[in-house]
Amino acid sequence: MRVILQADILDDETNWKHLDHMIHQIDSNAHVWDVEDPESIEKSTWFQRGRQYLHDLFEKSANQAVYPHPATSLHTKRVHVTYQEVTSKDLVLPPDRAATYLGQPLTILVENRKSDTLFGNTVLAILGPPELAEFRHNVPHALRFDAGGGNGELVKIVEEYVQNARNSRHPFRIVVFTDSDGKFPGDCSDNARRVEKVCKKYDVPYMLLKKRSIENYIPDEIFQAWNGKPKEVTALLRLSPEQRDYFPIKRGFSAKPERQGDKNKKEAELYASVAPADKETLQIGFGSHLIQLLETYEKNLSATGLLKRDGQGELTEFVNMIVREI
Repeated sequence: MRVILQADILDDETNWKHLDHMIHQIDSNAHVWDVEDPESIEKSTWFQRGRQYLHDLFEKSANQAVYPHPATSLHTKRVHVTYQEVTSKDLVLPPDRAATYLGQPLTILVENRKSDTLFGNTVLAILGPPELAEFRHNVPHALRFDAGGGNGELVKIVEEYVQNARNSRHPFRIVVFTDSDGKFPGDCSDNARRVEKVCKKYDVPYMLLKKRSIENYIPDEIFQAWNGKPKEVTALLRLSPEQRDYFPIKRGFSAKPERQGDKNKKEAELYASVAPADKETLQIGFGSHLIQLLETYEKNLSATGLLKRDGQGELTEFVNMIVREI
């Protein structure tokens, strides 16, 4: 986040504790001080009475404003700290609310804390720009994952975060990341639609993945390195890319006859070309802990493999969403 301290807040001593809190956040590299009017800051009582580290940070920030690093993709969002109206699409907050807002981590809301956090961190580490990796190393608490009580709880936790922000009178710092649970191209579960609806309602940035689940994004190189279920892996890798996208990879194909219905018909059509022997092999599936292969075989992961299995740029857009919100 780029923080712009306007002149009208700098001489009121009641604001100084909030300013000091924001400066601490900037000094720890969680945010950037965007010095638009250096003269007004230097003339302020707050600055003149400040310690040497404040003056040093100001000089560093002022120089960065004049000579910005061309490769930096982080800290593009801006917040003006002022009591005055600002003609801008940027956030505009008074000092007390700005200090609270900037002290929050960016929180990624997911359905399952353990598996979704592992997947999200893997994607950010492999596909994120170098400055994101450096930022997360230097400011480890600036980005966090949170989840509800299980499947279907994501709508409730979004509502909770929004309401807490309203009660505190400052904007929320959340994004949402979830999969579609779709059974075939274009399909999306009712629960995923509810998540999408609540995000649109509150203007929460969100990423609704198109494939059935995060496990469907595990690249071939991970399965090829794994020797846990060689027969099943061979059958899995024989599926077409589209079949791989929507295959119920954790539980496998059902041995029971399909129920009648339009969705079940479309799902059956998707797998009509799968050899009967492969269907039988894939009836059991790979289990609920499959995503942990990303951690076990981390050395086999590559950006090329992730992007190939993704195929639609979704994971890149997830990374971009996070970068835009930092």
